[in-house]
Amino acid sequence: MTLIKEFIFDPPNFLYLIFIFVLTYISQFYFRYFTRQHPIPGPIPFPLIGNFETYHPNSSQWARELQKKYGDIFEVYSGGLFTLNNRQIWISNASLTDKLLSPYTNNNFPYRTTENEGLDKMDMTSKGIVFNRNVNSWAYNRRIVVQVLMAPKFLKTAVKNTEELFFEMEKHWEKLGYLNDAKEQEIELDLANWMRRFMTDSVFNLTTNTKSYALLNYFNTFNTLNKDERESNNDHFLRESEKFVNYIRLHFVACIFFKDTPKILRTILPANRKKSRELLDVVAWLNSKVLELIRERKKEIEKADPDEELSADMLTLLLTINTNRDPKYVKTTDKDNLIDARPMSEDEVRENVYEIMGGGIDTTANTFCYVVYYLTHYPEVRQKMLQEMEKILGKDMNREITYEDLNKLNYCGAIIKEVSRLMPTVSVLFRVSAKPDEIAGYKFLANTQFFINVPAIQMHPSHWNQPEKFDPDRFMDSEQQIPKNALLHFGGGARVCMGKQLAILQLKALMVLLYRKYDVELMDMSGGIKYSSTVVNHCEELPVKIKVKHSA
Repeated sequence: MTLIKEFIFDPPNFLYLIFIFVLTYISQFYFRYFTRQHPIPGPIPFPLIGNFETYHPNSSQWARELQKKYGDIFEVYSGGLFTLNNRQIWISNASLTDKLLSPYTNNNFPYRTTENEGLDKMDMTSKGIVFNRNVNSWAYNRRIVVQVLMAPKFLKTAVKNTEELFFEMEKHWEKLGYLNDAKEQEIELDLANWMRRFMTDSVFNLTTNTKSYALLNYFNTFNTLNKDERESNNDHFLRESEKFVNYIRLHFVACIFFKDTPKILRTILPANRKKSRELLDVVAWLNSKVLELIRERKKEIEKADPDEELSADMLTLLLTINTNRDPKYVKTTDKDNLIDARPMSEDEVRENVYEIMGGGIDTTANTFCYVVYYLTHYPEVRQKMLQEMEKILGKDMNREITYEDLNKLNYCGAIIKEVSRLMPTVSVLFRVSAKPDEIAGYKFLANTQFFINVPAIQMHPSHWNQPEKFDPDRFMDSEQQIPKNALLHFGGGARVCMGKQLAILQLKALMVLLYRKYDVELMDMSGGIKYSSTVVNHCEELPVKIKVKHSA
């Protein structure tokens, strides 16, 4: 025993043992890698760190580069002690997505993520929709949220909400001296910042029927208000509203952090330990505030007269579905199984509120900025759009917009599709196999992670004629068939975005409100759009010049 201790703790021998251990680990790693079953083309990974490509800050760019090198299906490995267990299969061709994007709820790819301790900590794997791995719970939540988002009353409220908020934004511009029709003054502003605030107010109001004051808080940052006017705006209340809005954004940051950061790294590294504590404090504060809001709304509903019409916001609708305040309350059957159409619990409502707020703000704001960018570069498209608007809405710049009007703006819809094809706000769709399966002749084990490369599919030459060209008319031509799953700006399959119709209505309304009254140009017509690309393509800034049109 003494000899063994002396051998081990003798410095040269200790270093020798470490060398043998490292050499054995590396040899075993590459033996497993090169003898793996059903290999797929892809870069060779390194022990512990996997593929360097997975750490690239621009996932769209490196995925495009790997597709060119390895083809429409390739594999990479993320880091970890058991790196070869962290296999990611990337799909870059619509013809390979049939199983992954099956519209049936009983398909073999029902999850967005593997079992995840971090998301468990966030209480997201058994509630809500985005990362819910309980298929029955996911189906129940999705069925109710779809029922709410597709309700005509809710959608008509959204149109009215968009118009009212746009008028509020115009008033802020006027106060800042931006708009001066008499002098034909051009306005210069960063549209990206204004639109993020606009959509925050819009989604918050549609979700809770309360104000977030995001536009007002942004307006106040320009420091043009005198002291008395600031006090009248109730600074303390506005700061609390701003805190809530910022914490909603941090909730999304927390989801990504806990999803992608292994527990050991959250525990060992001091910076990660601190970040973990801070984000959990954010989540706890938000949970208490949202639950407080839910309970207050429940009391309001209980006190309301049975014949009184309730507001059509998301929170009220979620709380009243499958209750005696729901005129459509019935028990439904799925095949031969009776489903108890129960009301949502408070925690389920809370998680759905988070997901709607988190998913509905940046995506629509970014898409609208990309629409403006392309319309400034293609005046012939802009002119055709204006002609459609005049045909449907007339020449009165101040005429109220209706839900029915927006549904008739087909060319505006084609512009949204084409912009989203070239600049998708979400660049990757995630799926995980529940059972072993086969795709493109390759066999995969259960629990395999699949990453659907949205930009590559939406620019694939086998799916699109002149894919680099901006051409909204491709969606107006009934003879030009769009291949199945070749356009994925709202996702696809059983997990397709539930807010699709709402987002399209909001985008069309914004296009009408801005372009029927203003001429819009970029500050720098020669520069490209500034955006950051990870899973979400985020428009960082869009400096524009806006000039008021004269009424006909």
